Amino acid sequence: MPDAIPILPAVNKHLRALSTRVLRRQSTRFVVAFIAVAMLATAFVWTRGRAASISFHWPAALTKITNDAPDVSVDVSPSSVAEDGAPNLVYTFTRNGVTTGALTVNFTVGGTASSSSDYTPSGADTFDSPVGLGTVTIADGSSTATVTIDPTTDSTVELDETAILTVTAGTGYNVGSPSAATGTITNDDTDVSVDVSPSSVTEDGAPNLVYTFTRTGVTTGALTVNFTVG
Repeated sequence: MPDAIPILPAVNKHLRALSTRVLRRQSTRFVVAFIAVAMLATAFVWTRGRAASISFHWPAALTKITNDAPDVSVDVSPSSVAEDGAPNLVYTFTRNGVTTGALTVNFTVGGTASSSSDYTPSGADTFDSPVGLGTVTIADGSSTATVTIDPTTDSTVELDETAILTVTAGTGYNVGSPSAATGTITNDDTDVSVDVSPSSVTEDGAPNLVYTFTRTGVTTGALTVNFTVG
């Protein structure tokens, strides 16, 4: 790229104004527009057989075309919820940078929880369809979009389960950091069982029948258990 292009004073004035906008916006489309106008101005000068005494110097910042695609990251809040509780897991996709125009973001769905049995998603354009993939759209002028996971209530004691959403490559954005968010669905169910030891005693013997009630799952807090006598 030349250090200077001979142009007419009037054209020089307008190119300087345009270069100021380029430097301020640091946008690829403004750089392209600047180069196009400069080339037309040069062609105009030479086709008329004139060489202006004033030259326009290319701004140093224009030697590098910047990438104006936003970075997209994801996080989740809260990080864990009870299976039967009121709060849901809310995953927020955030784009940093340009917010003009709607932006469709691709993501993967992972973790030990299943969308078919453990939770219901909302807010996404597609979710786990095809299996393991999803998309969400950040609206024009907005910097965020959310996907909500609502755990399915059940009474089965099970291990805590996770739902992991990870931003993947797509059109019009870069994968930012953090690129993945893990939400945990904690078990809040309890099973109670009973057994007896020893299984039999003599009527006049020393050992007694001892019935032990055992709870499995959540063990926090006191628990009152009902039983029948037969």
